[in-house]
Amino acid sequence: MTRAAVVCLLLLLAVAASSRVAHAAAPTPCQPQPLLKEWLRQQLVAWQPVLIREPGYHAPASFTVCALHARRPYTDLRARRIYVGPLRNSNDAVSVVHEYLHLALAGHPHGRDEAYVEALARRLVRNGGD
Repeated sequence: MTRAAVVCLLLLLAVAASSRVAHAAAPTPCQPQPLLKEWLRQQLVAWQPVLIREPGYHAPASFTVCALHARRPYTDLRARRIYVGPLRNSNDAVSVVHEYLHLALAGHPHGRDEAYVEALARRLVRNGGD
């Protein structure tokens, strides 16, 4: 493959990726889940001693927990919303905490590190972070 063909291919891939990101960033209606948010707030009280030691942790002043029906859980940083499914088991709890941590660590590189966020979420759910 020629150098020009490689450059062309890379540009096409970049354009395709940016259009997917733009589409994913489109506002999604939020169906608030106050019971799920209350569950998370109660957990955060217990986890506070662990979380305040985390580099970059800053509890968001406000956020909304929204119902998710068909896709994978995600966080809308601009709107301060987390989109998650129902809380049925410990894996669902990890998903809720994982998305919350993206908000709480948004100002730090850890907030974009999926492996770091997932490990911290699992540790918190499993044993309170110890």
